[in-house]
Amino acid sequence: MEYFIEIIKVDEIVINNQNFTYLLEAHKNYYEEQLNRINTSFINNLAKLLISQYRLKYYATLNQLIKNNDVDRSEYDFYNMNSFDLFLENTENNIKVFTEKDLKILKSIIDIADVFLKNALNENNFESLINSFYKLKDKLELNNFVLHNNRSVAITRGGTPLVDKSIKLEIR
Repeated sequence: MEYFIEIIKVDEIVINNQNFTYLLEAHKNYYEEQLNRINTSFINNLAKLLISQYRLKYYATLNQLIKNNDVDRSEYDFYNMNSFDLFLENTENNIKVFTEKDLKILKSIIDIADVFLKNALNENNFESLINSFYKLKDKLELNNFVLHNNRSVAITRGGTPLVDKSIKLEIR
């Protein structure tokens, strides 16, 4: 049974520049805000769909690798499969993509990760599966689609903290 959509064409899905003249006549600002909210929510839901689709491909690839070589299972356990699963689940639930440009960037990140998954299957190479996960994770964090693990610790530039102490504001 095939569970995933092979290609999502972002340009065909995202609705832009629709002619809502009658809708916008009476309360233009209100309806423009509503349409913008709908569009950004729709884009974020598509991002969640892309992550879910990658997750399914990831598990299908893992299943095939383990089926072909049981030794890979112990290697996967060594890499702490729970942390991989937890990251993918959290990403699926908490990804933040609101513009069409960001959605296209996410799609290209997923495409890169998919190349590693295909390589893992073609060469029966477990390391490509792990590389796929880390490429996805690094690029999602780099583009600020998900929070970094240490993001709340400090704001830095080039490894040096920009703020050393917490600032406390009091109202008099």
